[in-house]
Amino acid sequence: MRAMHRASPLFGAPRPASATRPRVEVPASVHRVLQESGSPIEPGLRHDMERRFDADFSSVRIHSGPAAEASASDVDAKAYTVGQSIVFGAGRQASDAGEGRRLLAHELTHVIQQRGASPAGVQLQRSPRDPDEAAAIAKEETALAALAKRALASSKPEFAVHEVVWRLINAYGLDMHFELNGSRYEKGRKGVFVDFKGSGPRTTGTIVAGEDTLQRVAKGDAPAVAKEIEAQIGRVDTARGAIDYVFIMGKDAPKSDNKFYTEAKKFFKAEYPAATMVEDVRDLDAINQRINDGAKPVANLIIVSHAHPDGTLQFSLDAKDTTPGKVEYSELKKANDAGSITKPKSDLVGFWTNVLIRGCNLGRSEEMLGQVRTAFGGSARVIAPTHGQRYGGGTESLADPFFEVPGASKMSDEDAFKAMKAKPEYAFITDWAAMRKKLRRTTDQSQEVAYSGVFPQRGKELNLLKSQAKNLNVNDFTFGSSRAVGKDTVFTFKPKNEFKNGPVDITLETPPTDSEAIAIAKENISRPSAYTFTVRRIASGLNLKIVVDVVRTEWELHHAEIHKGGKGFNPRPGSKPWFGDTDD
Repeated sequence: MRAMHRASPLFGAPRPASATRPRVEVPASVHRVLQESGSPIEPGLRHDMERRFDADFSSVRIHSGPAAEASASDVDAKAYTVGQSIVFGAGRQASDAGEGRRLLAHELTHVIQQRGASPAGVQLQRSPRDPDEAAAIAKEETALAALAKRALASSKPEFAVHEVVWRLINAYGLDMHFELNGSRYEKGRKGVFVDFKGSGPRTTGTIVAGEDTLQRVAKGDAPAVAKEIEAQIGRVDTARGAIDYVFIMGKDAPKSDNKFYTEAKKFFKAEYPAATMVEDVRDLDAINQRINDGAKPVANLIIVSHAHPDGTLQFSLDAKDTTPGKVEYSELKKANDAGSITKPKSDLVGFWTNVLIRGCNLGRSEEMLGQVRTAFGGSARVIAPTHGQRYGGGTESLADPFFEVPGASKMSDEDAFKAMKAKPEYAFITDWAAMRKKLRRTTDQSQEVAYSGVFPQRGKELNLLKSQAKNLNVNDFTFGSSRAVGKDTVFTFKPKNEFKNGPVDITLETPPTDSEAIAIAKENISRPSAYTFTVRRIASGLNLKIVVDVVRTEWELHHAEIHKGGKGFNPRPGSKPWFGDTDD
């Protein structure tokens, strides 16, 4: 019997072939399902997939239902593929709707991969499922069944219908693009239905349900109801006519072991086969230009780029960028304030658009996500990971557990490692010992100049008169006083001989106080709460420079994939604390 193949090279770094094939026993339930005939892909959907893959899927068979769901559960998968057979787990289906369509496309990729493979035994490929997410859904379904029973017994089902529908939507993550604008109760409605409102990309729907929905949920049929809701939401997506983009914003160095872009491209070609993939754009302005040139509304705008926890994206702002290869928070904020970058047309990118940035740690900076949202018109949802983003072996996962403190910390590496392990979100991690060798300490420090100009030190005021009034003899004057006038400081010099000279006033910009200097520095920092701010005043003759030192210390397990249940951890986009999200 052939074992399940699950390759997972870390960050694109290839392993020897013999190390990439852990053997997993195939359960008997899988064999039983594969002995059934299954069903062909629905003709319209099959035609679309064949056109996109340039492949013949007439012999592919779909397996669903209780036996298929049980077998998927046995191999801990949303779906799996064996040869020409695709088996869907609970709550999954091959449909024209959003997630169902993407899952089918993913499994069809495995069909193509397995063609030409040795026919001996069973080769099983599957989409991983987070067991905690599955458990949370099951728990919610149980709670909703109890709620539905109480509502039916009370003869007041209306409010319960609204609650049940929306809690199912949230549990399954179905309303990712704001397809729904509300819900409505209709007592005699069989199943669920969506009433449309609007047109084009602004199409939304009202989900309609009645007592039939409560009765089904009360009987434990919540997964089927969720499937119907997903299908109805898919009708809204179809009406919008929106497309997906994947922008690959860089290229791996030829001799680098880090194949981030190479592996990401493979992943998104499989996961989003219908998406428009763009590999020749290297700046943010050009992304919006390409969207405008395409003239089609955008559902998912996926941007693959290296990034940093300070909010820096590793591509240019525009073609004239004076610091090419990086977009810093302060740079983007300035460009947004000035309106100097191209904006996408409002009928192409809007509330229906998810901007999914696949770049390490960017999600830690809420401020940068807000500026990215502004750069894409101000209405889209922007989501980015708070941890390292990893691709390899056809999978996507998170990496780089971290611990950080403001300032230049004196904490030992061992104490920091203990503090990292104690973070609640890492409670499921069990392979700390193996990851310990990848611990890396970084002191992230920068300087912000809050002021640079002419301003005399106390007792050196006459030097100011000498430099500013060269036609006067400084020995004929004494320094009188200085006073604040609005944002300026006025220095007054008194003549020793009032019959020879009059008083002289020199006005200079008042330097900021320490607290004002820190406030100025924070305007340019994307994560001010993560840093300490220390003010230094540097005098050189009449010149004064006020510098704010910005410091943070971080320990991370560099390029260490996070595992959960022995698999790469890949939580749902937007889930906390793994993603930053402008819609929080």
